[in-house]
Amino acid sequence: MKNIKADFKFLLPVILMGAAIAVMAFMPSLPLRYAPGPDTVIVKYHSYFNIFLFAYAQFFPAATAVLSCIWLLLSLLAGRYRHGSFKLLSPGELISAKSAVTAFGIAAAACSGICVHRNISGGLFSPGSVIIFALLSLALILQAIFYFSQSLK
Repeated sequence: MKNIKADFKFLLPVILMGAAIAVMAFMPSLPLRYAPGPDTVIVKYHSYFNIFLFAYAQFFPAATAVLSCIWLLLSLLAGRYRHGSFKLLSPGELISAKSAVTAFGIAAAACSGICVHRNISGGLFSPGSVIIFALLSLALILQAIFYFSQSLK
């Protein structure tokens, strides 16, 4: 039973981050406002992974997507697969590896928060961006709770 709880504690933030990356990739959730004329405004929705956004100086969506993918890969590398079960890192490894995972995660959530704030303050509300921000924030909060509670034992 203890292995199942440890696996769930490790995999829950990873699953939430994977869901956030899936929403970023497959749901056009980033609204951009185009003005082809003085009285015409066109709103188009894009994916966070769209390279086309660099042409319009929108760097935070791509930064959010890339940092989220790095966080996911680092989290998967941080959990070691042994005897059919994911194990958390030892306290010595926690000091070196978890700080990098947490730093990338905080950066991804900060970039996502900037995207959500920019969309809302610009009058463009995207439920997809709010979902992404919520999933990223929840994944980071759970990761911090699970990993720091594990290191205190």
